[in-house]
Amino acid sequence: MNTQWIKNSRAFDSSHLSSEFWMMIYILIVSSASIIIHSFVINARKWNTVRACAEISSFASFFGGFMIISASSKPTSLKTAICYDFLWNGLCLLFVQLCDAFIFLDRLKAITKLSRAKQVAIHTYVWLVLVLTWIPTFTIVPFFFDTNSPAFLKVYYPAMLFGAWGIIAFNFYFTFEFVRLIDTHVFSMNRTSSEINFTSSSARWAQLIVWKSIVHCVTSSLANLLAIYLPTCGVSIYELLIILSLHFLFNFKVENHLFKPPSAKTRVHGTAAPKRSQLVLSIPLSKLRKSLVKSNKVVVADAQISRNGQMYVDAQEEK
Repeated sequence: MNTQWIKNSRAFDSSHLSSEFWMMIYILIVSSASIIIHSFVINARKWNTVRACAEISSFASFFGGFMIISASSKPTSLKTAICYDFLWNGLCLLFVQLCDAFIFLDRLKAITKLSRAKQVAIHTYVWLVLVLTWIPTFTIVPFFFDTNSPAFLKVYYPAMLFGAWGIIAFNFYFTFEFVRLIDTHVFSMNRTSSEINFTSSSARWAQLIVWKSIVHCVTSSLANLLAIYLPTCGVSIYELLIILSLHFLFNFKVENHLFKPPSAKTRVHGTAAPKRSQLVLSIPLSKLRKSLVKSNKVVVADAQISRNGQMYVDAQEEK
């Protein structure tokens, strides 16, 4: 182990930490473990981006809490440099922030069609503003500079503020994107729009994704502000708010419990004297080719698959 890196890593003095700080660390550890267990129960072997973000952020918070406890127990320069500076500050917090950032992109892609250029721009922004202002401070910089020196701290704190406010600006951008959807195609049930990524049968699912994403945008921005301006336990509260929001808003999939698609229902379209009715059938198929099925009374005109794996067949029955 490089002795200069150990000497230059940020010092961690646990003697001045309050009981509130340690209470939040223990709450964070218990909450993280509970989320991981609950996620395994509800998802079993099903894996997707939402589950990955929820579980990675929870595991990072769980592991980071133990790293702080380890760094404060019989502290040494080596233990502090590895457990507190490199593992907790450098990696665990970064994973939580990355999961928080990329859940917005995943949810927006679930209901809209993003151009490749916009996706590249979003990824570039996250890695430049978040990663490059964060992880080098705890991994590369200590090889060359004393991160505890007053000269370095004059650069460190503005860089951390830039990264934190950069993520808040990132949240505001996605808040704008999701709010914009409220008055456009998501709530208009217009499945012919070139921008949407869902069928008219699953429009309610898309609406719920929009509202939940807006709530998470606000939660994430508030959590970042607490991490910046609440010195004692702001970072722990930040982690707790993020993992709870990721799990209960997205990973738990409350929409599947509130809005289960019916197996069959009839919706009447028309004005004063409708002559046709539309029969919407829900068939559990994973793949489907567009087909035309005829019977004595029913013509199946179109069939599409929602993102939850259900096939919705729009049929018109002559009266």
